[in-house]
Amino acid sequence: MLDTLSHYPGSSDPIPQRIEIQETAQFFADCCLQQPGLRKLPVQHMLWHEGEDRSHIFIIRSGAICFSRMLPDGRRIVLGFAYPGDIIGMGADVHNCDAQTVQITRLEAIPAATFKRAIIDDPKLGRQAAEAMNHALDAAYQQVVVISRLSANERLASFLMALSSRNRRHGLSPLSVVLPMRRADIADYLGLTIETVSRVFTAFKNAGLIAMDQCNIILFKDIDRIRALASGEGADL
Repeated sequence: MLDTLSHYPGSSDPIPQRIEIQETAQFFADCCLQQPGLRKLPVQHMLWHEGEDRSHIFIIRSGAICFSRMLPDGRRIVLGFAYPGDIIGMGADVHNCDAQTVQITRLEAIPAATFKRAIIDDPKLGRQAAEAMNHALDAAYQQVVVISRLSANERLASFLMALSSRNRRHGLSPLSVVLPMRRADIADYLGLTIETVSRVFTAFKNAGLIAMDQCNIILFKDIDRIRALASGEGADL
């Protein structure tokens, strides 16, 4: 999943910005939220900026978040995305990237101090947090491999398969995925240009691998071939 890692040019140590495990998210909420309440954020709302002190841990209930950094030469790098059920904002005391909504998003906020106290008071919560962070780091390193070793077709296939696998883990159909983000966000995440991303989507469609509904819903027509591309074992288009 696109799990997030700040291990790119100009970044510091790799720190996952999101944790996906849905049961862990609910456990955190039960332990830390005395007065549960949802915040509703508009599209392109900046949840935090790089360099800001971490004040809260957030649990996403609906919508999506994009994590990004600006390099000294003005280029933007997208580090990853977060979706419903994800916990975001864990890691260092200072945020190492920007976090912005890509669609209307609802989330719960846990004060960072409350979360720290809860981990101290509840060893089970601490173990859950450590296991979730390890899971996020493992998946984040996989994204580094995608960026550094795969072709454009393989990168997009890997991106789509990660979303498909996420759907399966959350009890949804793995045969279709929703893309809440812009093509520009996908391009900056995969280290490609917008034109290349659009070209590969078109190539996948023309090859009978996918169908698209309203540009943001991808229907898999030949998921085995896409999976083979994602693993670097399929014939390129």
